[in-house]
Amino acid sequence: MALPKGTPKPQGLPGLVQINKILIESCFGEMFDISSGSPSIIQDIKIYEGIFKPTLSGRMIVNDGQALTEIVPLRGAERIHIEFQAPKSDIKVSLSFRIVDINKRTPSKDSMSSMTYTIEFISEERMMSAYSRISTPYSGSVDEIIKKIYNDHIKTGKRIDEDDYFSETLGIIKYIPPSIYPLDAIKRLCAYAGSDIHKSGLYVFYETLYGFRFECIHDMFGQRPVNVKPYTYDIKNLAKQSTEQEMLMIEGLEIQSSFPNQYNALREGMYASSLYTHDIYNKSISSSTYDYIKEFDEVTHTPDGFPLIDIGGTGHDSSMKTNLTKIEYMNLASRSNIHTIPTHNKQYKEVLESDQVIDFDSAASTANDFVLHRNSEKRQLESFRIAIRVPGVTNLTAGNTVKLNLHSFRKEQPKNPILSGTYLIAECIHNFNHDFYKTELTLVKDAPNVAFMSIGSSDYQEDV
Repeated sequence: MALPKGTPKPQGLPGLVQINKILIESCFGEMFDISSGSPSIIQDIKIYEGIFKPTLSGRMIVNDGQALTEIVPLRGAERIHIEFQAPKSDIKVSLSFRIVDINKRTPSKDSMSSMTYTIEFISEERMMSAYSRISTPYSGSVDEIIKKIYNDHIKTGKRIDEDDYFSETLGIIKYIPPSIYPLDAIKRLCAYAGSDIHKSGLYVFYETLYGFRFECIHDMFGQRPVNVKPYTYDIKNLAKQSTEQEMLMIEGLEIQSSFPNQYNALREGMYASSLYTHDIYNKSISSSTYDYIKEFDEVTHTPDGFPLIDIGGTGHDSSMKTNLTKIEYMNLASRSNIHTIPTHNKQYKEVLESDQVIDFDSAASTANDFVLHRNSEKRQLESFRIAIRVPGVTNLTAGNTVKLNLHSFRKEQPKNPILSGTYLIAECIHNFNHDFYKTELTLVKDAPNVAFMSIGSSDYQEDV
């Protein structure tokens, strides 16, 4: 099933969901439908997804008056099948999980025959990955090796979004997993992935409601937001709001980070760092440095984003008037974060393509060169972090982007110029039962939409 794109299909009942089925499959193959009945025994369901989580997981709180734990019985070897959709939408979400735990069992105070407990479940692929460790040699591009590991060891028939959401990577590598679980091997392979378009090396393998993806995070910033009109945080007025306005209303907001922690950014190499590579075979040591300002335009950032550090001027192009003192401090900062690793001895080798030899001998084409970029890029994502709760929509999934319009506390400005803009969905929780459907999002971006120094200046004018 392809992930729906563009504006979510209009819904007649914002914040509600249609649960088609919730089936518990016993270890003997018998099915138990727990979605029907009145009153419903399902109190709360949460399904978790995130770009740094390889698979889905979830939990369900049940008020059980049917003794399911004894009739099924529930012993941690069962499966649970969930199908739901938004009202008036033809897009159905069908998921299957493996039950791994039953906890917090509390007998009811009003009845001796009922109890409340929590069912914890994980993706079938997570369970398959735990069955064995792998140490088979692989050769090929990183994306090809990841597909090979997935198909050989953890494939369960679930879709891989190969066409739109499975990125091709630079070069050919040789990789031998050191007797680790398949999903752990895939996570390590992400560290060897590099883009053939730009210098970003920040790749992630993760699962959404619609399948598995393997993408460069900075390519995600370039995609179209799922909402054409922005989500807004304002006073709720049911008498005057349309269904569309209700769907785009932020019901809960927490601004977790609104600028980088400069102390940590310097110590952890976000702005500048150095790499020393030791070639034990040739008995040589080489070095390279990373400069955030010089490399800023080499990767895709938040749309229309400016650098996180104020270096003078009102833009970030090479022709601007720079503050030389701050640039000098940037050069010093390269010694505040140092990486020392052995050489990969040309882990990327020459490849023939259309009878043309592609030379991967340059510094920009080695696995080591991505280390400093990846380290900085991961920390840039922590600069702006916002948690919101909105009416549930099934195409709000991890890896997509959304637009926000957060109001300013200054009367002369209708919106906050730094916090508004396009964000990447880093984490997503689908929270629902028969009576409600909410989506909790953790949003990140790596650059402000205006230069920091222009905020509050007399020549700054908000583009509303």
